[in-house]
Amino acid sequence: MQSGKCTIESTDNPGPQGSGLRKVQPCENQIRMNISSITNQLKQNKLVIKTLLGGLSAEQYVWKPAENSWSLLEIISHLLDEEKEDFRQRIKLTLAGKDKPFPPIDPHNWPQMRNYLSRNYNETLSEFSMERDASIGWLQGLESPNWNDFREHPIAGKLYAGDLLISWVVHDLIHISQITRCISDYLETEAQPYSSGYAKP
Repeated sequence: MQSGKCTIESTDNPGPQGSGLRKVQPCENQIRMNISSITNQLKQNKLVIKTLLGGLSAEQYVWKPAENSWSLLEIISHLLDEEKEDFRQRIKLTLAGKDKPFPPIDPHNWPQMRNYLSRNYNETLSEFSMERDASIGWLQGLESPNWNDFREHPIAGKLYAGDLLISWVVHDLIHISQITRCISDYLETEAQPYSSGYAKP
C-alpha cells in the first residue's frame, strides 16, 4: 500500500504474546494495496508455523522459557483465536461499513481464561491451518475492496482496513520470531552442559 506519512506510537507493554496495541495515526494519500503479495505472505507464514511446530513432543510444546512467558501450545492457541476472532472478522466488519463496535477480544488474558494449556496441541495446529486457508480464500474472493474504509478504535484511533491487513501479516511474523526463540531456548536446556555461544555474534 502506498501512502503518505504515518505515525505509529506504542500504547502499552508487549506482554507475553510478543506485541502490544499500537496507535496508528491517519495515513493520507493512500493509493493501493498489493493484495497478492500480502496474501502470499499469509500463505508462507502458515507453512513456516506448521513446519516449526510440527512433530514436537508434549514436553517441548508445554515448556516455557520463563514463568510469565508462553509455551508453544499457548502461542498456537493464540494464533488460532486471533485468526477467527480478530483480523479476519475485523476486516470484514470494516469493509462492510458496519457502525457497531468490534466484538471485544482479550488476547492477553485468553491463555488463562480459555485454559490454553488444556487444548489438544495437534488439533489446534491443524485447526489454525484450516482457518488460515479459509482466510486466504476469503481474501482472494474480495471484489474491489476499499482498503481506505476505516473504523474508530478506542485505542488505535482511525483504523483503516489496510492497517488491519498488514498488521495481520506482521502479527504472524512477531509470533514466528517468538516461536523460534522458544524452540531455541528449549534446545539450549536439552544440550546442557554445552552452549550455543559459537552460533551467536
